[in-house]
Amino acid sequence: MEDEAQRLYQQAEFDLGDAVTIRCSDNFRSPRVICDVINALSLVRPPIRSLNPYTGELPGIRTYGSDEELLAAAEAAVAALLARGFALNDIAIVCGRGRERSTLLNRAQIGPWRSRRFTGEYDRNGEPRWSSGELLVESVYRYKGQSAPAVVVAEVDFAELDDAARRKLFVALTRAQMAAELVLSARAEACLTAAFEQASES
Repeated sequence: MEDEAQRLYQQAEFDLGDAVTIRCSDNFRSPRVICDVINALSLVRPPIRSLNPYTGELPGIRTYGSDEELLAAAEAAVAALLARGFALNDIAIVCGRGRERSTLLNRAQIGPWRSRRFTGEYDRNGEPRWSSGELLVESVYRYKGQSAPAVVVAEVDFAELDDAARRKLFVALTRAQMAAELVLSARAEACLTAAFEQASES
C-alpha cells in the first residue's frame, strides 16, 4: 500500500499496526537496461531486480539551459522515439514539475504536435478536463501508477541527487515499458554524470 521509493510528497508515513508487510524488489515493467540505470544511480534501495525479458536501450540524454532549449530538447526526444518506430500515442512526456511551475505542461504545442494535458479544470462530475491534442504531457505526480511504451522524462532539474530527486527519477523512469529519453537541466546532468562515475569506480 505504500512504497517509500515512490513517495513524491512530503507526507508523514502511516502505520497499520499488525498488517502483514511484504517487500519485493522485482520489476516486470521496465526494460533491463533501464533497471541497470536505476541501480547504477542508486535511485532505490535495495536495488531492483529486472524480470523483463526485453533488454532495451540506454536512454538518450539531452540538456537544456532555457525554456527555448527545453522545448527544442523535448521535441528532439519525441522525434527520436518516433524514428525508433513508436507511434505518437505510445509516447508520454512526463514532467518533473507540476502545472504551476512547468513550461511543457502549459504549452498548447510542442514542436509540430498539439499537447494533450490536464487543463486544471473539472467537469460537473468531478472528472478532469483535458485539452485536445495527440501528444500526452503529464506531471510525474499525476502519472504515477500509469505507464506508456515510450516515455520522455523532461523538466528534470536539481542541484543534488538527494532522496527527493531519486524518488522522482525512479517513478518517472519506471513509467516506461520499452524506452525512455531524458531531458535534464545542465546541473542535473552533471549530478547524474558524477553518480555514474562513482558507480563505475566502486
